Amino acid sequence: MEAKELTDLEKLELLQLLLVHRINAAGSEGLIARIAESVSSHEQREIAITMASRYLTSLGKREEAETLIHRHLTGAVEATALALVGTEIIKSNPSEGAAYLQQARNMLHEVEDAEDRVPLLQHLVDGYLTLNQNSTAWDLAKQISNPSERVYTLVNLAKQLWDKRDVETAERVLLDARASVGETTPSDRADTLDDIARLLAHMGRETDALNAWEEAVKFADESPDPPKLLLMICTGLTSIGLRERAREIAMLIQNDARKAQALETIGQQ
Repeated sequence: MEAKELTDLEKLELLQLLLVHRINAAGSEGLIARIAESVSSHEQREIAITMASRYLTSLGKREEAETLIHRHLTGAVEATALALVGTEIIKSNPSEGAAYLQQARNMLHEVEDAEDRVPLLQHLVDGYLTLNQNSTAWDLAKQISNPSERVYTLVNLAKQLWDKRDVETAERVLLDARASVGETTPSDRADTLDDIARLLAHMGRETDALNAWEEAVKFADESPDPPKLLLMICTGLTSIGLRERAREIAMLIQNDARKAQALETIGQQ
């Protein structure tokens, strides 16, 4: 039987498998680069090169990873790949990881498209947070112009700061996130309020979390997927023990499958 060539999707799945499981096969670095370079779709090749560079970094092949990035990627994608490589090696070599992050950060001014800047800024936030440079991470998060993405990033930042016991900074980042909710469009408002509520619940501020979820309910009909949004709210309320209110909201869900899923989550079906 004639062997079939791997599709682009199969190549991406293979690279993802190697990266997630950190499979270290001796002499595999050349093969991994060739697989990534052979992806035919330009957009998917960029993803493949980014994954391959992270995989090479995990094998300690940092120069090979950087060469692969500079050979094939440009602009925001190149900067994002460098940020990911930097974050990958920070725990083993903070100074070298920081140098990669600085490379990526230096390229920010070259990325004019606001949407292209979002993943780059988010990965830089993750990297500087790993370096414990919390103020820098916060400053970068605030540079995200898309309000809903900014809320998402600030909420994640606040959660990690809270978990690292930097309570004061976490509370201040939360205030920034909450202020950014007011800049979102009505269609994004409920999702961002759900993000805020989940952070408040994580912080043990259950009354404030309830208030945020109640506000989110008011914008649920503006959401692209109201049944999914209401299900998320029901799940959140159940997590802080407010099953009766969660059940009331579940009954508002118009999609039968989502309603059944919500009631099952609440445990009162």
